[in-house]
Amino acid sequence: MGNKIFIVLSLILVVTLPFLFTKKEQSIDQEAEETLVIITPHNEAVRYEFTQGFKKWYREKTGKSVLIDWRVLGGTQEIIRYINGLYENAYRFHWENGLGREWSEQVADAFSDHTIQLRENKLEDNDEQSIRRTFLESELNCGIDLLFGGGELELKEQAARGQLSASGILEKHPEWFNQDIIPHKFAGVEFYDPQGYWVGATYSGFGIIFNRDVLKNISYPGEPQYWKDLSDPAFFGEVALADPTVSTSSNRAFEMILQQEMQQQYRKGSSEQEAVALGWDKSLKLIQLIAANARYFTDSSTKPVLDVSAGDCAVGMSIDFYGLFQEENLKNRSDSRRFGFNMPIGGSVPTADGVAMLKGALHSEVALAFIEYVVSEAGQKLWAFKVGTPGGPLRYSLRRPPVRKDMYRDEFYQYRSNPDLNVYRDIGSFYYRPNWTVPFFNVLRFAIKSAFVDPHSELASAWNAIIHARRQGRNSDADRALEILQKLEVLQFQEASGTIKSTLESGDPLKVIQLQAHISSKFVKQYAQARTIASGNA
Repeated sequence: MGNKIFIVLSLILVVTLPFLFTKKEQSIDQEAEETLVIITPHNEAVRYEFTQGFKKWYREKTGKSVLIDWRVLGGTQEIIRYINGLYENAYRFHWENGLGREWSEQVADAFSDHTIQLRENKLEDNDEQSIRRTFLESELNCGIDLLFGGGELELKEQAARGQLSASGILEKHPEWFNQDIIPHKFAGVEFYDPQGYWVGATYSGFGIIFNRDVLKNISYPGEPQYWKDLSDPAFFGEVALADPTVSTSSNRAFEMILQQEMQQQYRKGSSEQEAVALGWDKSLKLIQLIAANARYFTDSSTKPVLDVSAGDCAVGMSIDFYGLFQEENLKNRSDSRRFGFNMPIGGSVPTADGVAMLKGALHSEVALAFIEYVVSEAGQKLWAFKVGTPGGPLRYSLRRPPVRKDMYRDEFYQYRSNPDLNVYRDIGSFYYRPNWTVPFFNVLRFAIKSAFVDPHSELASAWNAIIHARRQGRNSDADRALEILQKLEVLQFQEASGTIKSTLESGDPLKVIQLQAHISSKFVKQYAQARTIASGNA
């Protein structure tokens, strides 16, 4: 009995957690005829515009009023962990109380494991297959209807776990999903799931933010245009970065650096396997120097934007909508042009920022209507148009590129917040190859954390000594020190794809911690040696 009470209390806590940390943004309309529960990482501006826009659109379509109950926890990773916890609690309650079976670690691991292949005949299922099938065939829900926001990788993960439902949007509007309006793939990136589990609402790119006033003060010529510009010694202590183990968008930006270098190696004539390995090794050296220039690694993906716009840092890395929104905000509030955002030349590709219906959604018809609105011309105008334009947002210019190709027609040019931004036209030769980097996404964040973030003070100190050595004309000391600094054998592709990857996939947290400590300790000593050499003491 005590165990059941604990489960129920845990479930109640998980379900009510958003209310403990989030203020109510919508006025509670007791007369609303429909309710829609949405969890999102989107900011207040997006929530406000889509609340107002959808309520008006839905009433015009159905004659009914609707209340949107927003659940706001933080970033995408926090939301994904929260959703996973909701479904695990719901399944455990069903397993123990509905089916009268004993919960175990095996059940907890198997119910959402997409690698478990089900047999055609359920009578032939082994224990793990039976656990998985029971979850997939259940009508369990998590109390939330929609996930609004999140990248292609996160949405695919949720679909693979069985925690999304096919919304029916592809069947309702097949005329939208084609090469002329919303392509299935563009530049190697999927913009919707072919079974309808998720669909892109807008797209996101990753780029460089900068403060023109600070650039002028440090005598930097022009504006940073390439990822490699962030490794310039002129930016020592001036780069604002988010910790990739906390911020998915930060890790995606670093992944773009990998992709660009791998493609360059491939175009030089390397085989695909060689290009991936060489590109990995060269990219980590660039990322290391960018990290050496960093003032900090924050756990907030918005802090770099705020600090660069305030002039506390000269440059940083950011997802496009944070940068573009802040650029617009400063122009409107103070007519300031000090803050800017550049997509690195040949160094980024758009990724879908989507919307998906969660498994067992209690308000599935309204949820489908919301997806329809987001992908329709009416919803796409909210992302793209200026405030006050026909069909545009009421209060906030969101400055997000619409996923629909037809929103880039000439007739809409004067209305768009970023009229000259058209990734469908300007992407160039960059082609995202997920098989090159996605299998190493977690390895990348682990490597950066272990070798560049944890020993950051030692890395920055050594890099600063190298910079000073060059300024003093001691190039021999600087060259020797840099060679020591950039000895990354323990992170080279052979190790990354072998020992590091297998350790991370082992599921043994102790082994992961031990490996991280070993790598960090090694680099602390290595950076100290580099600093000694650069200082002329060796």
